[in-house]
Amino acid sequence: MVAVTVGAMPLAAIIPFLLVRTGKRREGVALLATFIVSTLLAVGIQLLVMRPRPADIRTVQSASAFPSFPSGHAAAVFGGATLVNLVWRRAGLLALPGAALVSFSRLYLG
Repeated sequence: MVAVTVGAMPLAAIIPFLLVRTGKRREGVALLATFIVSTLLAVGIQLLVMRPRPADIRTVQSASAFPSFPSGHAAAVFGGATLVNLVWRRAGLLALPGAALVSFSRLYLG
């Protein structure tokens, strides 16, 4: 699960640039914008809600003191997966379960 949650964001950052390099500039820029906007929205909501991380749970890795809801990782990958599903239906069949796995990894890791 650590590999899923740690690897998701670099992979999400690389895919838009690969799209641009392969001639799908509009789709690559849209995907990058989706990741950025969804992450900024999640952080904004985190700062509004200010929900602290649960103190009485088992954590696999140490967690920061930054507010925990909603997950920026989950917001970014679900935003990207939704866009991928809208543009490329077949790729969405992999992207949406992948986003669900990243979201689960955030819960699993505490």
